[in-house]
Amino acid sequence: MSEGFAFVDKDSGVLYIGEDIDANRIRQIQMGSGSGANIKLFKDGGFQIASVDSSRMGDSIVSKSADGLKIHSKGDLNIQSEGTLTIKAKQIKFESTSSERDFVIRNDNGNIRIESSGNVGIKGNNVVVSATRNAVVKSEGNVYLVASGGQIFNVEPLTSLIPSGILDVVTKVTQFLNGW
Repeated sequence: MSEGFAFVDKDSGVLYIGEDIDANRIRQIQMGSGSGANIKLFKDGGFQIASVDSSRMGDSIVSKSADGLKIHSKGDLNIQSEGTLTIKAKQIKFESTSSERDFVIRNDNGNIRIESSGNVGIKGNNVVVSATRNAVVKSEGNVYLVASGGQIFNVEPLTSLIPSGILDVVTKVTQFLNGW
């Protein structure tokens, strides 16, 4: 049950001002379009912006402010997409203010590929690359540095000094690099 005022246009939407006292969370203001998309402002200071499943054009947040768009959360910030998540910017920075040991944790169920048309650098006091089976470094001309089974092999096609069996390891491990 709501108490307050409602301004209604049967085709374009509605504006409710007043508390919705039957809801689990008390809504004070709600603005809804004729399609069902709506914005709710709650008494506890929270808000909800909802679109409808039939939105064919997608949803957008557009900021033309010279100071940019800021999103701040005192708790966690979770972004979830059932499709592709694309981040495009002039420069992308990740910075952690935590004093804990692990600052950036990337978990993935498939392969991870980082690609650059320029140089790629990884810098740290100590840098560790860990592989449960094989570690391979590839450079132009199909020259490989392979760490496999506790041994390190340099595989390069010019001298054909490739230990037997190691070329099979290189081929198998680097199959996912096709197109790189």
